[in-house]
Amino acid sequence: MDQYTEAHVFVAAIRVLEHQKKQPPTVEEASAMISISPEAGYALSRRLREKGIVRTVEGAFGWKLFVEDHLKIEGIPRGEKKHDLAEEVAQFQKKQQDKNRNVEAIQEELARKRNAKFAEIEAKLRKELKKE
Repeated sequence: MDQYTEAHVFVAAIRVLEHQKKQPPTVEEASAMISISPEAGYALSRRLREKGIVRTVEGAFGWKLFVEDHLKIEGIPRGEKKHDLAEEVAQFQKKQQDKNRNVEAIQEELARKRNAKFAEIEAKLRKELKKE
């Protein structure tokens, strides 16, 4: 499915489940209805939330889904390739690697400062020992 069709199907699933259960559905319920994995459902709901089509509310039992503005689906180009889950995983991994590099740089800086402080303390102690 392209993004346009996938958005329509997901919003329709939200509406049907809301009608059947008389309460907003979770991402897992909507994903199961259209036969996609919960991970893909969360990714899709995030994309639709960013576009203002769906509103999510995080609760004790996961995200609840609400249709915010279904007319914004028409702004999605038809036939456009949908975001691949592997693409999103690669982007996430890249962000994690960047964070890890920053953490390592901070740890190296702290270790350097600690070693400098120890060297300073050691020098003071040796100086005092020589005085005695």
